[in-house]
Amino acid sequence: PALQSKTQERWIGSFYRSNQYITFDALTKLGIKQPAKHLKKLYPDGLGLETLHVAGTIIDQVDGSIGEALSEDHWIDIMGILPSQCSFTDATAILKKCPAYAKSKDAQVFTDSVVCSRKFVDGCTDLFTAKIKEAAAAAAIPKLPGVAADSAIPPASAPVAAAKSASVEEDV
Repeated sequence: PALQSKTQERWIGSFYRSNQYITFDALTKLGIKQPAKHLKKLYPDGLGLETLHVAGTIIDQVDGSIGEALSEDHWIDIMGILPSQCSFTDATAILKKCPAYAKSKDAQVFTDSVVCSRKFVDGCTDLFTAKIKEAAAAAAIPKLPGVAADSAIPPASAPVAAAKSASVEEDV
Protein backbone atom coordinates (compact mmCIF):
# COMPACT_ATOMS: atom_id res chain seq x y z
CA PRO A 1 0.00 0.00 0.00
CA ALA A 2 2.78 2.50 0.81
CA LEU A 3 4.54 1.78 -2.49
CA GLN A 4 1.26 2.12 -4.39
CA SER A 5 0.55 5.43 -2.67
CA LYS A 6 4.03 6.77 -3.50
CA THR A 7 3.66 5.66 -7.12
CA GLN A 8 0.27 7.39 -7.39
CA GLU A 9 1.63 10.61 -5.88
CA ARG A 10 4.61 10.56 -8.27
CA TRP A 11 2.30 10.02 -11.25
CA ILE A 12 -0.05 12.81 -10.11
CA GLY A 13 2.88 15.19 -9.57
CA SER A 14 4.49 14.33 -12.88
CA PHE A 15 1.24 14.75 -14.82
CA TYR A 16 0.36 18.02 -13.08
CA ARG A 17 3.84 19.54 -13.60
CA SER A 18 3.86 18.52 -17.27
CA ASN A 19 0.32 19.61 -18.13
CA GLN A 20 -0.49 22.25 -15.52
CA TYR A 21 -3.82 20.53 -14.78
CA ILE A 22 -5.24 17.17 -13.76
CA THR A 23 -8.80 15.90 -13.97
CA PHE A 24 -10.75 14.69 -10.98
CA ASP A 25 -11.72 11.67 -13.05
CA ALA A 26 -8.06 10.62 -13.32
CA LEU A 27 -7.70 10.66 -9.54
CA THR A 28 -10.98 8.80 -9.06
CA LYS A 29 -9.67 6.06 -11.35
CA LEU A 30 -6.61 5.83 -9.10
CA GLY A 31 -8.93 5.18 -6.16
CA ILE A 32 -8.72 8.63 -4.55
CA LYS A 33 -12.13 9.25 -2.98
CA GLN A 34 -12.11 13.08 -2.74
CA PRO A 35 -9.98 14.26 -5.64
CA ALA A 36 -10.82 17.98 -5.28
CA LYS A 37 -9.71 18.06 -1.63
CA HIS A 38 -6.66 15.95 -2.38
CA LEU A 39 -5.47 18.29 -5.15
CA LYS A 40 -6.21 21.42 -3.14
CA LYS A 41 -3.97 20.01 -0.39
CA LEU A 42 -1.18 19.14 -2.86
CA TYR A 43 -1.46 22.29 -5.02
CA PRO A 44 -3.00 25.12 -2.96
CA ASP A 45 -1.97 27.74 -5.53
CA GLY A 46 -4.04 26.06 -8.22
CA LEU A 47 -7.74 26.40 -8.85
CA GLY A 48 -10.22 23.59 -8.33
CA LEU A 49 -12.95 23.71 -10.93
CA GLU A 50 -15.93 21.53 -11.83
CA THR A 51 -14.00 18.83 -13.71
CA LEU A 52 -10.33 19.47 -12.97
CA HIS A 53 -7.68 21.34 -11.02
CA VAL A 54 -5.57 23.86 -12.96
CA ALA A 55 -2.28 25.50 -12.10
CA GLY A 56 -2.04 29.27 -11.77
CA THR A 57 0.06 29.34 -14.95
CA ILE A 58 -3.00 28.41 -17.01
CA ILE A 59 -4.93 31.30 -15.48
CA ASP A 60 -1.97 33.60 -16.20
CA GLN A 61 -1.87 32.42 -19.82
CA VAL A 62 -5.61 33.00 -20.29
CA ASP A 63 -5.35 36.40 -18.59
CA GLY A 64 -2.51 37.47 -20.90
CA SER A 65 -4.41 36.37 -23.99
CA ILE A 66 -7.55 38.22 -22.87
CA GLY A 67 -5.51 41.35 -22.14
CA GLU A 68 -3.95 41.21 -25.59
CA ALA A 69 -7.29 40.67 -27.36
CA LEU A 70 -8.90 43.57 -25.49
CA SER A 71 -5.99 45.94 -26.07
CA GLU A 72 -6.07 45.18 -29.81
CA ASP A 73 -9.88 45.52 -30.01
CA HIS A 74 -10.17 41.90 -31.03
CA TRP A 75 -11.57 38.64 -29.63
CA ILE A 76 -10.42 35.30 -28.26
CA ASP A 77 -12.11 32.00 -27.49
CA ILE A 78 -10.41 30.84 -24.30
CA MET A 79 -11.54 27.23 -24.85
CA GLY A 80 -8.67 26.98 -27.35
CA ILE A 81 -6.19 27.78 -24.59
CA LEU A 82 -7.72 25.64 -21.86
CA PRO A 83 -7.28 21.87 -21.48
CA SER A 84 -9.79 20.00 -23.63
CA GLN A 85 -11.43 18.52 -20.52
CA CYS A 86 -12.57 21.99 -19.35
CA SER A 87 -16.29 22.54 -19.37
CA PHE A 88 -17.95 25.88 -20.09
CA THR A 89 -18.59 26.17 -16.35
CA ASP A 90 -14.83 25.76 -15.81
CA ALA A 91 -14.15 28.44 -18.42
CA THR A 92 -16.49 30.88 -16.67
CA ALA A 93 -14.76 30.24 -13.33
CA ILE A 94 -11.35 30.85 -14.93
CA LEU A 95 -12.60 34.07 -16.56
CA LYS A 96 -13.64 35.38 -13.15
CA LYS A 97 -10.08 34.84 -11.89
CA CYS A 98 -8.49 36.79 -14.76
CA PRO A 99 -7.68 40.41 -13.86
CA ALA A 100 -7.72 41.50 -17.53
CA TYR A 101 -11.36 40.45 -17.73
CA ALA A 102 -12.46 41.36 -14.21
CA LYS A 103 -11.06 44.91 -14.36
CA SER A 104 -12.15 45.67 -17.91
CA LYS A 105 -15.24 47.74 -18.58
CA ASP A 106 -14.77 46.98 -22.27
CA ALA A 107 -14.91 43.16 -22.19
CA GLN A 108 -17.90 41.35 -23.65
CA VAL A 109 -18.40 37.57 -23.20
CA PHE A 110 -20.38 35.33 -25.53
CA THR A 111 -21.12 31.60 -25.12
CA ASP A 112 -19.20 31.51 -21.82
CA SER A 113 -15.79 31.48 -23.49
CA VAL A 114 -15.52 34.08 -26.27
CA VAL A 115 -14.17 37.37 -24.95
CA CYS A 116 -14.04 40.45 -27.15
CA SER A 117 -13.77 44.19 -26.85
CA ARG A 118 -16.79 46.46 -27.07
CA LYS A 119 -15.16 48.23 -30.02
CA PHE A 120 -14.95 44.90 -31.86
CA VAL A 121 -18.65 44.22 -31.24
CA ASP A 122 -19.56 47.73 -32.40
CA GLY A 123 -17.51 47.23 -35.58
CA CYS A 124 -19.33 43.97 -36.32
CA THR A 125 -22.68 45.64 -35.67
CA ASP A 126 -21.80 48.43 -38.12
CA LEU A 127 -20.87 45.87 -40.78
CA PHE A 128 -24.21 44.08 -40.54
CA THR A 129 -26.66 46.92 -39.86
CA ALA A 130 -27.71 47.33 -43.51
CA LYS A 131 -28.20 43.58 -43.97
CA ILE A 132 -30.22 43.35 -40.75
CA LYS A 133 -32.51 46.17 -41.90
CA GLU A 134 -33.00 44.51 -45.30
CA ALA A 135 -33.83 41.18 -43.67
CA ALA A 136 -36.26 42.85 -41.25
CA ALA A 137 -38.02 44.68 -44.07
CA ALA A 138 -38.31 41.48 -46.11
CA ALA A 139 -39.69 39.61 -43.11
CA ALA A 140 -42.26 42.34 -42.44
CA ILE A 141 -43.91 41.91 -45.87
CA PRO A 142 -46.54 39.17 -45.55
CA LYS A 143 -46.32 36.41 -48.13
CA LEU A 144 -49.81 35.23 -49.01
CA PRO A 145 -50.33 32.30 -51.34
CA GLY A 146 -51.24 33.40 -54.84
CA VAL A 147 -50.37 37.07 -54.18
CA ALA A 148 -47.36 38.55 -55.91
CA ALA A 149 -44.94 40.35 -53.61
CA ASP A 150 -45.44 43.66 -55.44
CA SER A 151 -49.26 43.47 -55.70
CA ALA A 152 -51.54 45.44 -53.44
CA ILE A 153 -52.50 43.55 -50.30
CA PRO A 154 -56.18 43.90 -49.37
CA PRO A 155 -56.89 45.40 -45.95
CA ALA A 156 -57.43 42.96 -43.09
CA SER A 157 -61.15 43.85 -42.90
CA ALA A 158 -61.82 42.88 -46.56
CA PRO A 159 -62.33 39.12 -45.94
CA VAL A 160 -64.72 39.87 -43.05
CA ALA A 161 -66.77 42.29 -45.22
CA ALA A 162 -66.88 39.74 -48.07
CA ALA A 163 -68.06 37.02 -45.66
CA LYS A 164 -70.81 39.29 -44.25
CA SER A 165 -72.15 40.20 -47.69
CA ALA A 166 -72.18 36.51 -48.70
CA SER A 167 -74.16 35.62 -45.59
CA VAL A 168 -76.68 38.44 -46.27
CA GLU A 169 -77.16 37.18 -49.84
CA GLU A 170 -77.88 33.65 -48.54
CA ASP A 171 -80.57 34.96 -46.16
CA VAL A 172 -82.48 36.66 -48.99
